[in-house]
Amino acid sequence: MDAHRECKKCCGKVAAWMFGNEIYRITGRKDQWGELEEFICNECRFEKKEIEDWIIEGPREIKRQSVISANKYEKLLKPPESKQ
Repeated sequence: MDAHRECKKCCGKVAAWMFGNEIYRITGRKDQWGELEEFICNECRFEKKEIEDWIIEGPREIKRQSVISANKYEKLLKPPESKQ
């Protein structure tokens, strides 16, 4: 998800890696070439992990060539099958 917050140290615009309503990772937003658009501070990146800390803007656009869009993580979301 794209998200932002008011921060005095940096731009505060990030990509929030979420599962449900839980934030697992915060990274800087990247441009079309995979470079960081703007710097984010360590406070935003490491200390602000609660959903209340952020204003969620909406889902990020995932490129078709991305590993995420190739469903490589689908089996991680399914419960393990019982071996009896």
